[in-house]
Amino acid sequence: MITANGQTVFSESRTTLRVWWAETTWQMQRLRDNPECADQEHQAKSNDADPGLNVKLSFDINEDVAAPYIATGARPKVAVLREQGVNSHVEMAAAFHRAGFDAIDVHMSDLLTGRTGLERFPRPGRVRWFLLR
Repeated sequence: MITANGQTVFSESRTTLRVWWAETTWQMQRLRDNPECADQEHQAKSNDADPGLNVKLSFDINEDVAAPYIATGARPKVAVLREQGVNSHVEMAAAFHRAGFDAIDVHMSDLLTGRTGLERFPRPGRVRWFLLR
């Protein structure tokens, strides 16, 4: 709500503002991706009851998975998966590199055309757009 001199000059729900904000992205996504999927995603933005994505961990967060590698100097491979429209992949690769990983840039078109494959990463753990070995 926006007020001026004690009078409400604008009032709208967060959900409506979010849908308005996402309009251009949704229209571009419909052209670039599967239109039905784009429509479903856009509709979900207007559903206040939708909890969104929820995490169900499949590992122990207290386990120090880096310890065996740090002692040996090994640099486990990590594929930084990206596709059109994904941002910050360079920063993410740099963060993995600084954390002791061998970060490899993998575009979805590389997978689709067979230029590379995920078999280079035999035990993937998924973290958003990143696969860990």
